[in-house]
Amino acid sequence: MNAITSLFWCGMLSSPLFPAEFLPDLAAEFLVARASNASASWRGFAGFIADLEVEQGGRKSSGRVVVDPEGLVHIEHLSVIHRSWAIERLGTVVRGRLSAGSDTKKSWTLATPQDCREPRTRGVYAKGDPFGQCYWIRDDQVQVIDSRSAKQKHRLTTLRTEKNPDGKFLPTALVLLSWNSRTEELESSETTLLSWRRVGRFDLPTAIDVLPSGSCAETAAGRMVLSNHFLFESNNAHLAGR
Repeated sequence: MNAITSLFWCGMLSSPLFPAEFLPDLAAEFLVARASNASASWRGFAGFIADLEVEQGGRKSSGRVVVDPEGLVHIEHLSVIHRSWAIERLGTVVRGRLSAGSDTKKSWTLATPQDCREPRTRGVYAKGDPFGQCYWIRDDQVQVIDSRSAKQKHRLTTLRTEKNPDGKFLPTALVLLSWNSRTEELESSETTLLSWRRVGRFDLPTAIDVLPSGSCAETAAGRMVLSNHFLFESNNAHLAGR
């Protein structure tokens, strides 16, 4: 979203042509659009191949990973004890980049003022979904995502970001907290550290460190390193960008 578009929306939101009851929805759509535009995404992504090393559960193994255009992760030659962990963790990172910028397809409205955690942070939530996500946005970045299911509540906080060569934000430190929906007891806490490498016009992961706490910390903790990335071109005819 460029400066002209931003000025247009600011003018529309202050226009008397829009009834007051519509303003929360319009303001929320504007906030989400700005945050989506500021986030690094994989638009036009065609997939990549990379060498993979995993250290998890006190053991190491190596193999190769293939990520297809739909974001599915395929692991080759990696030890069986590491395969499920690697697919789950890398898949989460891949889906995060593929979904970045797609939030504008949903309908959003502002959270009530008393839900705001500080003056510069605004909350928005998806309309018509009782178990939908609530985004807390500040400085054109989604700082916190609250979500819930029948059994658990989750809060994903972005602690640190960096800008790619295009000036878009990439997450480098995330914390996921999970509570029991019934008892409100904190059940798990997990920190994920991410490193990125520019390949062609995409930012691909080079390292994923998972640092959980709680009863499952020893089995869930691990480190993944990706190297020698080959990026598929859009026609999938050959590889580029080693």
